[in-house]
Parts: sequence; structure tokens; C-alpha cells
Amino acid sequence: MKLNFENFILKFAAVAVLASVMLAGCDRDRLKMKNVEFKRCEALAEGRADSVIVNVSLEYPVAGIPDEAVNSIKGSICREAFRADGSIDIEASADSWADSCVREYRDANLELLSYLGEQGDDSACLSWEMSVSGFVCGEDKGMISYDVTSYSYTGGAHGSTSETGMVFDVSGNLLTETDLFGDGYRETLSGLLSSRLAES
Repeated sequence: MKLNFENFILKFAAVAVLASVMLAGCDRDRLKMKNVEFKRCEALAEGRADSVIVNVSLEYPVAGIPDEAVNSIKGSICREAFRADGSIDIEASADSWADSCVREYRDANLELLSYLGEQGDDSACLSWEMSVSGFVCGEDKGMISYDVTSYSYTGGAHGSTSETGMVFDVSGNLLTETDLFGDGYRETLSGLLSSRLAES
């Protein structure tokens, strides 16, 4: 368990450091963005108050870097935000993802409703919420930092949130830790992060 936690901390710290550095030197005038934003509320069945709410609020590049880079970044965003492997059409991927959320909701809850019968009239577990947001954190020195946050509530005590940071070069290549840090960085970075953990 310790190794997985250290890997998580290393990855999170790498993204956080890059995002904060890029925010400080952000040049967003060069990168032209477009937004897709919508909210859908779909009832479980006709006449029922329980529903699924699907939110999308996502910006993505359309110009300011070469077209191949724009398409590469859009492809990475589609994969991370909407599980749409191979797509570069953000708006179509967002619509398709929203449709799949509604289908998944109804498939799971219509069966549950039939099981609950009359007890299902006031069941909080029959309402869901799914959301995804994404935005450019910064652009500086040939790198673009992007953040995707997903939230899912499918009944129960609380929902689940995940946040993924991605860093691209201006060619649209998704950078990894080994692209950003020199050889032997793990031990040094792990030590630095561990020494600062208590104060943060």
C-alpha cells in the first residue's frame, strides 16, 4: 500500500507543481478556446420526481497551435473526460457520454424500482448526478496544462470525485513524469514531498 500511495503522491505533486508554475506564466492570449456546457435532467420514468442530472462544462483548444496538436489534445480530452477513445469531436463525445449516463441510470434504477415497489416512492438512491468539467490551467514555455474533474453520485452516502491533470507540449503530445524529470528523480522528489507533507 505504501508504494501505491507514494506513486500517487509523486504523480499528484508533479501535476500540481507544473500547474502552479504554468498558472504563474500563463499566456492564454495565444491559445484560442471553445466551450461546451450543458445540464440535462432526465426523470427515471414519466411522472416520477427522481432523476439523473448530467452536467458538462468543458473548454478545449481550437486554434493558436498547429491543427495536429489541437486534434491530439482534443483526443486526449475525449478519452479522459468521456471515455471516447479515438474521437476528437468534443461536443459529440459530450452528448454521447450524457446519453450513456442516462441509459446507465435507467437500466440500474428501473430494475431497482421494480424490486422496491411502493417503498421506492421516496428512495433517495433513485436519483443520480454525473458531471465532468475541464479547463486549461496554464500555458507556458511550450507546455499546456489541462485539468479534468469528474463527479459521480449513484446513490449511497456520498458521491465520488476524481481529478486528472494532463500536460501537453505544443505538438499535442501528452507528457509523462519521465518527460518532465531527470533520471533518478523518484527518490529525490519523494524525499522532498515527504519532508513538506506535514506543513501542507
